Amino acid sequence: GTALFSMAVCGLGGSCFHPAATALVVGLYPQHAGRALGWLGMGASMGFFIGPFYSGWRADHSGWRQAVLELGWAGVVMALIFAWLAVDAERDRESRAQSVRDVAKPEKTRRTVREPMFIHSLGLWAFLLTALLVTLRDFGGAGTGTLTSLYLQKAHGESLEGAGRVLGLMFLASAISNPLVGYLSDRARLRWAGGLLFLSALLLACLPWVSRPMFPWLLMCFGFFFMASYPVVEASLMIAVPASTRGRAFGLFITFGGLLGNLSHWGIGHWVQRLGDAAWEVATYKPLFGGLAVLMGTSILALPLIRYLQVQLEKRQHPGLPVGIGLDPSFARVHTTGLQSDSKNTLGSTAVSTVDTTHERNASL
Repeated sequence: GTALFSMAVCGLGGSCFHPAATALVVGLYPQHAGRALGWLGMGASMGFFIGPFYSGWRADHSGWRQAVLELGWAGVVMALIFAWLAVDAERDRESRAQSVRDVAKPEKTRRTVREPMFIHSLGLWAFLLTALLVTLRDFGGAGTGTLTSLYLQKAHGESLEGAGRVLGLMFLASAISNPLVGYLSDRARLRWAGGLLFLSALLLACLPWVSRPMFPWLLMCFGFFFMASYPVVEASLMIAVPASTRGRAFGLFITFGGLLGNLSHWGIGHWVQRLGDAAWEVATYKPLFGGLAVLMGTSILALPLIRYLQVQLEKRQHPGLPVGIGLDPSFARVHTTGLQSDSKNTLGSTAVSTVDTTHERNASL
């Protein structure tokens, strides 16, 4: 009972970190959100690589309690370092300063209006449907970790340490793909997201069909593409909502992923337990991996909805300007240059017209 309660508290703490951290990173690097989240994801990937390998090794030699204790203290130390070094985005500091000034005002003159995430209810429903579809990606990814561990231990006779080592390789590959793909995708995030999710689903479906020596290498390839989808999709979604509401938006978004996506651990474990003696056969796992792959591929349907939200925000923040300003830095520069050129031409035409009018008036005098 105590262990389950402690796990629930850990999940609560982790869930509180992600909305604030994601909004903070996008606020600090608004034009390079994919790259910034990719570097952040590289650190998470290294943790995911070291965690399963280290905890599996310590559990085999010293018991699971010692592994949890040591990793817990490491988390406390890193939390203190983060609180010491982290800085807020300029926009957040200005917002808090404005809030302090508002408190000092008379009650009748205070600002009480909070910027809504969406003007119309259609935008909210599109966002909720997007979160639900992306949850299918999270369900498939989380379920892959649990299913891979059980698959290796039961169908291939791996030890707990060996299964943890193979899982760690999946996250090690993502330590390279997260910053690399995050950097490359800043100019075409949604296209990159679609390609990453498609390749992830394809590789996931192939996992139980390869031999045991090839399995870790294919799992690494899967991890390379799958984990890289996180900074790309999250960056695309964060620029689809107003900056002042990103914390709320990502909190709502991760609620779906955390609540529904993590049910895959229980669901996969329960399913494998019901297999009985069939759990020791490789062929039994092919439909399970295939089902997770289908769910992951279905999450691609969220990308048109993200694009819709981006377009609506652009129309809301920049009425009268071409759609795309602020979504893609290169696109924004091209159109901004064009708008400036048109403005200069207009001013030049006005000046010439003014000179001609003045000349005619002087001639008439």
